[in-house]
Amino acid sequence: MVRSLCFLVGWMLGCALLVGCGEPRPEGMPTLYPCEITVMDGDGAFDNAGLSLSPVEGTWSATGQTNEMGVAKIVTQGKYEGAAAGKYRVSLSKRSPDIGLSDEEIRKLPPEEAKKATNERVPGESLVPDHLSIAKLSPIEIEVTADGENKVTINLQDYTEPTDEYKAKMDAHEAQVSDEGH
Repeated sequence: MVRSLCFLVGWMLGCALLVGCGEPRPEGMPTLYPCEITVMDGDGAFDNAGLSLSPVEGTWSATGQTNEMGVAKIVTQGKYEGAAAGKYRVSLSKRSPDIGLSDEEIRKLPPEEAKKATNERVPGESLVPDHLSIAKLSPIEIEVTADGENKVTINLQDYTEPTDEYKAKMDAHEAQVSDEGH
């Protein structure tokens, strides 16, 4: 009886430990460090914007979404809090609302009307200048460190005009795309 009770308690503790550990991290994933990026547009928060952190060297990119205060907590692979140590190019995305009925409104319509409403919807426009929305061309760079606070503020007013470096990269990028298309 005692032996059975000990086995049962041990089995229950083992199950609790397994459940508490959650999903294992992907193989080769480096140590991640908390990272928080605040995005401002002048004096105001740049809310509801997507951020992509593309590593200058390495393979582990990270993302975030700004809240109403313009603050994004960075995650790797969409669910692991933080980013690997290293330098990143930051690109941004944010669109104005679509013009037309919302998805919710369209779902309530009969099929033919829903199809028509979907076809008539006009996608919102990008609210981010092109030179800040292409990761490998973005002039915005940050560094995540193992021993730092990793709290960064980006003000879009600091990047209103494309740099000469960006213009040269964009020309080279367009030439490459053109060559690939022929």
